[in-house]
Amino acid sequence: MKELRQSISRICIALSIIFLISACGSETEIEPEAVNAEVLDSNSIPVTIASAVQQEVIVKLHSVGLMVSRNTPTLAAEVDARVTEILTDVGKTITVGQPVVKLDTTRLELLRKEGRASVERINANIKNARSSLKRYQDLKKRNVTSQEKLDDAIVKLAVEQASIAAAKARLAIVEDQLSKTEILSPMDGMVKFRHVSVGDYVKQGDDLLSIVDNHHLRARLPFPETVAYRLELGQTVIMGTPVAPEQVIEAHISQLKPEVGLRNRAVTAIIDFENPGTWRPDATAVASVIVARRPQAIVIPAQAVVTRPSGQVVYLYGNDKVTEHNVETGERLNGDVEIVKGLNAGDVIVVEGASFLTDGATVTVQEQGN
Repeated sequence: MKELRQSISRICIALSIIFLISACGSETEIEPEAVNAEVLDSNSIPVTIASAVQQEVIVKLHSVGLMVSRNTPTLAAEVDARVTEILTDVGKTITVGQPVVKLDTTRLELLRKEGRASVERINANIKNARSSLKRYQDLKKRNVTSQEKLDDAIVKLAVEQASIAAAKARLAIVEDQLSKTEILSPMDGMVKFRHVSVGDYVKQGDDLLSIVDNHHLRARLPFPETVAYRLELGQTVIMGTPVAPEQVIEAHISQLKPEVGLRNRAVTAIIDFENPGTWRPDATAVASVIVARRPQAIVIPAQAVVTRPSGQVVYLYGNDKVTEHNVETGERLNGDVEIVKGLNAGDVIVVEGASFLTDGATVTVQEQGN
């Protein structure tokens, strides 16, 4: 009997607990029902609005390319000789007329001495030949000598005069070769490569130094074939470089070079320009090509355009109601978008909240847009 009473007691306690839990649950359900009723009573959607504005739209194509020098001559030896001095090195700036390499002049100095001595000897022979000719001419006038000897004297003088011309020409060649043993820079620029060292024996035509012109530069800007049709000669290019971030220049497209390959039909825009300061060859060029200007374009916030089954739409606002309106978009402009067709300047459209709207929806304006 004792065990039966304990079992009945446990059952009563359990039933009491279940009753209390049920009662508490019925009380907590009253509050959410009241909230839902309040939400269902309001159909107005909070939004922000803005007006379509008219402004100039500049259409740009962006590219990152490489700058090169328009002039990259390689200085070569013009005479056979040994390198005795190199007066500059890779990366050094040089100016027009500056000596950069010197070659050994020993052999040419000896040839010059020999040439000068030859000229002096022939000049002495010419002097004697003229004296002999004059003497034979005097003797001929007195019929003391023969015409044959006079003719021989004339020929000898002519031979010596021809010899002096040849000797002077040979001496001029040696002088010219001597002048080429000191190599001068043909322009202002920078040394890009050094091909020889002191002590190297170079022959005529061997490379000595490669230099680049830092003043006359060229930018190569690649563009994909999908936009190549929009590029034209003479279009304005706004360009900068990381090596001089404070400088931005305006230039123009000089050439359009197709880059046709098995998998590529891109185009490279060539821009020739003068160095505005510290720019250099082999640096990166960051550029924008202006391909179109539309001074009276219609622009709205990009957030206002949403996609519906009928296409791209905006919602025109008026009297707390919205009207769905199809539009045709153009260029994207840093958070804004150009409207090519479907809106006029001054039209008021929904910005934030547009994606939640349908045609004819009731809205509440929370904040005035720009």
